[in-house]
Amino acid sequence: MTSGHAKYRKENLWEEIRLRLLSFFCACTLRLIGSTVRFTVFGYERIEELANSGGGLVIALWHGSTFLPIYYCRGRGLWAMASLSRDGELQTRILKRLGYNIIRGSTRRGGIKAALSACRKVEEGCSLAVTPDGPLGPARKVQPGVVFIAQRTGCPVIPLGVAVRPVLRAPTWDKYQLPYPFAGCSLYFGEPVYPSGKDAGAALLMVETAVEEACRRAERMLAGTE
Repeated sequence: MTSGHAKYRKENLWEEIRLRLLSFFCACTLRLIGSTVRFTVFGYERIEELANSGGGLVIALWHGSTFLPIYYCRGRGLWAMASLSRDGELQTRILKRLGYNIIRGSTRRGGIKAALSACRKVEEGCSLAVTPDGPLGPARKVQPGVVFIAQRTGCPVIPLGVAVRPVLRAPTWDKYQLPYPFAGCSLYFGEPVYPSGKDAGAALLMVETAVEEACRRAERMLAGTE
């Protein structure tokens, strides 16, 4: 074995150790913080009713608000999408530790293959969670992927609004929300919308409007005004 091969194997070994330890730590942290949070949830039965009827669906929420929904929806057999990047590999391992099934691909690498795989899973009756403004933004602006899946399969999109307080917002493009322990969180699963049959612009606006409205409803729930 050449020194180059040995160095490559050593680097891969350390990368594997790093990913295992980091994914374990992140999953444990998410579970620990999530277990202290006071959840108020409206509309999750819509997911259960559609799933029990054998129909697939897409849950859409903004990229910056996934922390607590990941905790709440853990272990329910949901599918999610993760990029083929190094960060995507870490995300994949964290989500798998929390009971999610993963489709790999993003708008930059493997996008078409990932979208078609997602369509097949939805057609099989699976529930797929997506962040329609990810992975690179702009924040809270729906990208075509979720519309492609919904229109190709005819499935409904369930908008998910998230409100958390107190929360730390990371200095990232999506202002990622990191809840404090013992925070309050409202999750609002809105009425399903059906982008199929709409032109691209109208479909994008439909999904974006629905997710924004779900966010407003979640905020009102958290404030106690709804």
